[in-house]
Amino acid sequence: MSSPATEDSNWKKRKADEMADKQLVLMSKEELIRLIKDLQAKNSELKTENVALKSNATSGTVSPSEESDDEDDVSVVDVNDKWEVLFRQLREHRILHGRCTIEKGDNCDQKFSKWVKYQRFLYANVKFGRNGQPKISPERIMKLDSIDMFWGSKFPAPASWDDRFEALKKYKTAMGKEPHVQKGLENPQPLAKWVSTQRTEYRRFKKQRDSLLTLEHIQRLNEIGFNWKGPRF
Repeated sequence: MSSPATEDSNWKKRKADEMADKQLVLMSKEELIRLIKDLQAKNSELKTENVALKSNATSGTVSPSEESDDEDDVSVVDVNDKWEVLFRQLREHRILHGRCTIEKGDNCDQKFSKWVKYQRFLYANVKFGRNGQPKISPERIMKLDSIDMFWGSKFPAPASWDDRFEALKKYKTAMGKEPHVQKGLENPQPLAKWVSTQRTEYRRFKKQRDSLLTLEHIQRLNEIGFNWKGPRF
């Protein structure tokens, strides 16, 4: 039979073990609460991650405070403007397929396919100086060039994004800035048109609209100190 002193010691040990168990449970609850809070915070971050990556992820990005003076580059298309409606369709086709050519399996309607071919015909009339033939306007040529229009086998294929990016780096090294499209100039420098288009596409990207720019493109342009607030096409 154990002595009163031994029983008292065992009782104290059991109490100490119980307190330790309670502390472990309490710590687990605190850890769980902290984990929940962390998850809530991360969930909140995920909701804004897209905007953060598009506007503030890397240096040189336009800050949210600068967005207020942005024009809406994606205004509603006038359904009565058939050319603009079909241009938007070609733009979507370019984003989806990575090209402005219509190929078998693209599931494009005949009207749209004929319209694309007709733009090439009008362009050829301009380039070959065919008198008395319908022609495409310089403004429409610029819009189609902005989505890398393929004008036909008789004309140079559009340069790739990477090729234009390398040309821009060389230009900035030599001139210290980006080329810009001069107002009233019917045939601006191709690189200047491309630079202007990148700014327009960036506005669309930030507004989570369909854009020809990717996050990788934006980051690469930021790395060379691209000026997003310059003139836009």
